[in-house]
Amino acid sequence: MDESLALARTLSYDELELEPFHRLPPDLWSEDFFVLGEDVEAYVDLQVHVLLAELGCPRGVGLADEARSADMARVVGERRDSWHWLLARAAQSPWVLEASTAEQGPQKLLAALRDRLLRQYPTIDRALEMIDLAATIYPEFLRGGTTGDQVLFRSERREMWERYFDNDNPTYGPINRLTSFAARSLLDDVDGRVPQVLEVGAGCGSASEAFLRTWKEHTFHYLVTDLSPTFLRMARERVEAIELAESASVKLRLLDLTQPVEDWCVQPGSFDAVIAINVLHALPCLSESLAHLRALLRPGGQLVLGECVRPGGERSPHAEFIFQLIDAFRDVQLEPPHRGRWGFLDGGSWRKIIEGAGFVDIRSVPDYDAAIASYPAHSLAAIIARNGVS
Repeated sequence: MDESLALARTLSYDELELEPFHRLPPDLWSEDFFVLGEDVEAYVDLQVHVLLAELGCPRGVGLADEARSADMARVVGERRDSWHWLLARAAQSPWVLEASTAEQGPQKLLAALRDRLLRQYPTIDRALEMIDLAATIYPEFLRGGTTGDQVLFRSERREMWERYFDNDNPTYGPINRLTSFAARSLLDDVDGRVPQVLEVGAGCGSASEAFLRTWKEHTFHYLVTDLSPTFLRMARERVEAIELAESASVKLRLLDLTQPVEDWCVQPGSFDAVIAINVLHALPCLSESLAHLRALLRPGGQLVLGECVRPGGERSPHAEFIFQLIDAFRDVQLEPPHRGRWGFLDGGSWRKIIEGAGFVDIRSVPDYDAAIASYPAHSLAAIIARNGVS
């Protein structure tokens, strides 16, 4: 069993050049972190393999037979881009091809890998249950019988989402901790004023929690916003549990970034920092949204993004297996050459689009080019940029 699962490794930890990662805290880069990431990628690869088999896709059928296999699986036209995603994911995973002929069988390997992950990382359950749910949705989704939204956002799923978007989820919490770590000194450069910070798309408040814990000794005003009253109530519970300096304040407010900017009810040019964690890639027009956010910043103010970033090459992050089922994730305005597809962007595309919106001094933590050169599957980045208006 362990010998078969070892095929999931694209590299061994000992082969990596760790220079791009050595300044990160141990919970954001270590051998344990690396192994967990590789195993979760393998888990999604196996789900894809099992799913293709269930849909009647013959073993070995790949992108060259995409149209024929989609017809065999009865995939409707508007879902064929997701069928392409599944075939591409399978083609880019030699381990999946090996697993298809393994004596244990892919379903048994999937179950064994799940058991091992749960033993080693008990809180991974919140990620695995979301991946497992996504796998059950795909057959009807691909055949046009349902949308992902209809299943994923049922009222009984609320607790599942809250568990997934939690700092204890080892596949999600790291982006919150990485971004707050990268931005830990941001409040020191505000010319003696009380810093004004806006967070957009706060969701259940796990990023708010991470940032407030990082800055809890500082004086600041922090405005937490989201389009969902339900999510804001969850966020309120998180932030009110954090003991802050007496001079700090936190407020919560509804704000829908997809609405006209004049309806946002926030003052242009009034914030020292705008924070967005895994939000902007799902907005309808990324360039326009970045320009609107820049207008909210004071001259020299900082944009702070935490994003799942598309790794080197064509391989997609495992999270797209879940999120491509959601309408808003896929229904975006394409902006070639930097946004030629829906989904997560690569590091170079982020830089170009952020520059095009008028930001300067763009940097990523860890340095994205160096991280990808060391580990081609790297997919987390904190991106910080400054409002170029003087």
